[in-house]
Amino acid sequence: MNGSRVRSGFIPVYLRKRSFTILGVRPGLGHVQLRNVAKFFAHLIFNKAILWGVLDSFYSIEEGTTSSARIYFKYLLLELLQFID
Repeated sequence: MNGSRVRSGFIPVYLRKRSFTILGVRPGLGHVQLRNVAKFFAHLIFNKAILWGVLDSFYSIEEGTTSSARIYFKYLLLELLQFID
């Protein structure tokens, strides 16, 4: 096996675990940073590098989320729609 390659199955599981911490977005991130992270995860989700199930980690009620998380989720959905179109 080439040293630059990673075993299949490792990256999706690792990123899925890491995405839950990233999907719980820090309040200090700016709009540009939120958009860039959303683009990255939209690309990974669309290309099946991580499962669509990571979207289950979002709360859709206002009381359970921060404004940064809601903005991030909006950017993520918009990016996914662009990939689908």
